[in-house]
Amino acid sequence: MRAVARLAARAAAAFKKTPREPSHLRLEPQHVLNSRYEILKQIGSGQHSTVWLAEESTSPIRKKVAIKVLTDYVTSLQGIHAFELDVLKKIASNQTAAQESHLLHLYDHFFTDGDRGQHLCLVNDALGPSVLDIRASTPHGVLPVPLVQHITRQLLQGLEILHEKCKTVHTDIKFDNILFTSYAESADTNAYCAVDTVLIDFGTAMPEGTDRNRLIQPEALRSPEVLLGCTWDVKADIWNVGCIVFELLTGQRLFKPRAGASWTSEQYHMARIYSTLLDDNDRRRLVEFFRHGAKFTTFFDGDNLRVKATDCESIEVILRHYGIYTPELNEFLAAMLQIHPHDRLSARQLLLLPWLTK
Repeated sequence: MRAVARLAARAAAAFKKTPREPSHLRLEPQHVLNSRYEILKQIGSGQHSTVWLAEESTSPIRKKVAIKVLTDYVTSLQGIHAFELDVLKKIASNQTAAQESHLLHLYDHFFTDGDRGQHLCLVNDALGPSVLDIRASTPHGVLPVPLVQHITRQLLQGLEILHEKCKTVHTDIKFDNILFTSYAESADTNAYCAVDTVLIDFGTAMPEGTDRNRLIQPEALRSPEVLLGCTWDVKADIWNVGCIVFELLTGQRLFKPRAGASWTSEQYHMARIYSTLLDDNDRRRLVEFFRHGAKFTTFFDGDNLRVKATDCESIEVILRHYGIYTPELNEFLAAMLQIHPHDRLSARQLLLLPWLTK
């Protein structure tokens, strides 16, 4: 029994250790994967994967593809705690011709052996620059309004499929996960209005029936229900869209979480959200909703926030300050940046608002 206990302890220790020390597949240029894809160069890397530009050597035109190679650990979690392959398959089975280009297309997938286990390889079309890349080339990271509308429209078209047909929450919508399909034909930023966009990276996407209580989203884009530890759904993605649209138009983050001597960054974040967006008529309703959150007492003392911010301006005032206010834009942002997730419009509904249709 002691031997079994020791083995169990070792296994548990290895499980805890693995996420911090992931094993990446060792690749280099001219390496051929799956007897089909010749590696050209590495184009991305992260804790859980590397991304490589490759050519399909069996194709007469030597089609260029991007291959995302997961670590052996994340590969072992597929279908249990991670669902990237499942989600990409769902997307492939639900896309329509008109909207095909706005969610990442799974071209091929296979498993290959590494030093410590198998690695899942996801093959996708080679794409162009990210929205983050384009922002880096503009003053203060501000994009022209027509380009922001173009990006937002296609992002919402993709989310309509992801949310309604695939029943999946992306959970990580940010600038570097929105890519253009190619480089524009001119250096003018507005030229990207003629280039389609694609939402990528479904590594943390959560399909229906999976754990909808885990911590998700980039910190500054985290929705109120996620901060409070409530059960979340597709409306968490809508909050993300609202935050990034605001930032693309102003060059500034709407919320900037930071810790203080007597508060955490999360408490300060929630205080700023309340001060900027709260409708006093909703105060009691919001408390009753958030009371179900695992972190309710971290943020609330009875019916009141423990940390308050009093110097925040409304979205309308901020938009006027930047000289970009229109009733249509104010309405559009307000439809996404509702504190109660049930009050946020769906991707389908947002596509019908005047800011995107006029």
